[in-house]
Amino acid sequence: MGGPCPTSWLRYVGPVRATDPVLVIDASSAVGVSLADGFHVLREYGRLVAPPRPWSEVTSIVRELSLRGEVSAAGAAAAVRRLEQAPVEAVTPSGHFAATFGMAEGLGWAKTYDAEYLVLARELGAPILTIEERLIRGVGRLARMMRPAELGVP
Repeated sequence: MGGPCPTSWLRYVGPVRATDPVLVIDASSAVGVSLADGFHVLREYGRLVAPPRPWSEVTSIVRELSLRGEVSAAGAAAAVRRLEQAPVEAVTPSGHFAATFGMAEGLGWAKTYDAEYLVLARELGAPILTIEERLIRGVGRLARMMRPAELGVP
């Protein structure tokens, strides 16, 4: 079902079984959760998974927030340290990339990033944790969407 991911904060622990409570976490939520030091809260929900996409986006967002003064340098550094310890597993179901491409094509999206989360969530029957209102409004009918605040993460 998946394999090792070269990104340090994504870990492969084993195949996701239908009985596992699972939550697909997107990059926007990973940033917010790490800034709020909220991964310990999400662990109570069950397994946190993400597709094996380039997660440099997450650290890039944190860096941008710091550069703009929205997050202190110390806060950004702490968030990156939390990301490195985050209990998020990379999961790549068979046919994931083709399904992602097809989903993006079907939705008329130029990029496949959000389609990766959507395909993974549908494959696992799991909700997507996101703060992206555009995603919630646009494709919330295709997969269950949750906000971090619904699980107690500020």
